[in-house]
Amino acid sequence: MPEMDPRQKLTAQIAQANEFAAQLRDLAVEHTSSDYAVTVTVRPGGVVTGVQLSERATRHTAASLSETVTSAIHEATGLANAKLAALAAEYPDLPVDVTLLSGNLPEITRPGD
Repeated sequence: MPEMDPRQKLTAQIAQANEFAAQLRDLAVEHTSSDYAVTVTVRPGGVVTGVQLSERATRHTAASLSETVTSAIHEATGLANAKLAALAAEYPDLPVDVTLLSGNLPEITRPGD
């Protein structure tokens, strides 16, 4: 198979990047707590786009409901980040930094630290 010229290669990468971006826009995970009291919708990096409480949530104290919501968000975030990694793996030719996209930003240090 002949190698693509640079212009063709760039055009193909742009098409892949647009396809990846479209799928990334739609990537979200809905997760329900084990007691069915809380359902959260989360995007990669822990961006919460929805929280629904069922009637079962009224059985919780404020503290336990808070813990249940937080736990559901953490679990959903892990699932969303895993979906992001799988999506990025489908595009090996794109320079995708899953760490940055998932919200796991590296720690910034000052020179000399």
